[in-house]
Amino acid sequence: MPVELRSQLEESARGGSRSLHAEIISRLEESFSTSGANPLTVMGAIKFLMDYSRETDIPVQVIIGESAEAEDEDDENEDDD
Repeated sequence: MPVELRSQLEESARGGSRSLHAEIISRLEESFSTSGANPLTVMGAIKFLMDYSRETDIPVQVIIGESAEAEDEDDENEDDD
């Protein structure tokens, strides 16, 4: 195990008042638990896309709600009725 990683785990174990072994087991169990996963929020998704866009210089457009195209299609379908 890398020395720096071991130091981080030891520090975290001390902060949680548990042994290094217990800290490692806790972290491993958490990594396999689906209930421990943080659900993605709308704002989290938008932030992720904005960060990705900045890092890759790929433009990203976020539309919340229906797009104008979807509204136009709805208007056309109403005219047919």
